[in-house]
Amino acid sequence: MSLLTYGLLIATWIGITAFITQRAHARNLALAQVKNLRWYRRHYPETVKCSCVRCYRCQNSEILVRQTRHNDAMEEHFCSHCGTILYYSSWDD
Repeated sequence: MSLLTYGLLIATWIGITAFITQRAHARNLALAQVKNLRWYRRHYPETVKCSCVRCYRCQNSEILVRQTRHNDAMEEHFCSHCGTILYYSSWDD
């Protein structure tokens, strides 16, 4: 194969990768806007008491927060024991 063919293959691969990444990012943002604390409370009412939130899988009450990979203003709340992502919040909330 010629150098031009390799260049075209690489450019195509980069374009496809960028498209897939953009779609995944949009899907994650939409999911983060839906799966908030209100959603979590509605789906797992027995795990939220006042300001105490527990993991629905392992019942651990130590919930940690980290910024999401694609959006610095969005945080995911996850269980420190099993790593399950429970819900998302934004700084605007």
